[in-house]
Amino acid sequence: MKPFKLKSEVKKYLSSAFIAAFGLITALSWKDVLTEYLTGIISISPIQGKLISALIITFISIIAVITITKVMGHKK
Repeated sequence: MKPFKLKSEVKKYLSSAFIAAFGLITALSWKDVLTEYLTGIISISPIQGKLISALIITFISIIAVITITKVMGHKK
């Protein structure tokens, strides 16, 4: 395997690992914040509160994945 190819593969796998790790960290760190913030909504309708929480976390994760992909130059 050529050194350039190996470097490219390492960069690709590191990018994937960072994306996965950031998704997990995002979900865990925002879980408590969103739970506290949406307590009023959850007490009225638990489904709506959980839906809003999931949408917010998903949005943040998508932005993070797009940013990391552009920074790391990850191409399929």
